[in-house]
Amino acid sequence: MKKYLTEKFPADFIAKLLLPLAFVVSGFQHSIFADQNNTAFIVAGGELNTPFYTLTFESNGSTVDFQNYPLRKGNTYFFKPGNINSSHPFKIGSSYNVTSPTVTGAALDQNSAQNNQSITVTIPNDFQGTLAYYCTVHSGMLKEFIIAEPEGLPVYLISQDFVDQFVGANVAYNGTYAFEIWTDSSGVENKKLVSAIQDENNEWSREENSNGDIVQYDLVSAYDTFEEINVVLDGFNAQPTGFIVDSEDTGSGSGSDSGTGDSGSESGGDS
Repeated sequence: MKKYLTEKFPADFIAKLLLPLAFVVSGFQHSIFADQNNTAFIVAGGELNTPFYTLTFESNGSTVDFQNYPLRKGNTYFFKPGNINSSHPFKIGSSYNVTSPTVTGAALDQNSAQNNQSITVTIPNDFQGTLAYYCTVHSGMLKEFIIAEPEGLPVYLISQDFVDQFVGANVAYNGTYAFEIWTDSSGVENKKLVSAIQDENNEWSREENSNGDIVQYDLVSAYDTFEEINVVLDGFNAQPTGFIVDSEDTGSGSGSDSGTGDSGSESGGDS
């Protein structure tokens, strides 16, 4: 296990040459836990009393309290029908009877289960609106979702010019990367450009070589700190293409610009 130190970058960065910069933002920024990507929920019942429907995790059948359980930017969620009351069709939108571009699928009713219907909610990383579930017949049966910020270490595309600028020429190719700075168990501070890959489930992770070592590259001395990197990035506004979620990112605290945590494996050095 290694200890790493991470600092939060400001959000106002953008791509050069049509390819956004890559960097990692960690920091403890989430005060409430939310499931990982592609979580599925079962919708059942329907009554005039709050929370209006019985909503459970498909994975284990436990009840979900969406007044304390957020949906997270960057994630996709599935709402599948159970035994829904015929008097209370279930739908999700920006507000009551207002559609949202993040939501696909018709209202769920007593026939939806046998018709294999479902509602999919895909929340972009830069989402700024509201989302709520409601009964299409009764306007008072509405609950707004909590929308949480993206979780984990943001991954961005980085152009060849920037790869060369941060690690030197002829060292690595353009691609998806993150910046990471940590202090290892011997007290040595490591400053790396870390390669990121996406699997068949669209989940991001640090790329590993055939020996199981993380594919990463030393930053040149001009970029020893995030402050020095920020000089290059200041005034731009790149958007992440995804996030690397480590175990320590789940349910972390809130309100700090830096922090420590355990990473999953020791780096094998530059690859």
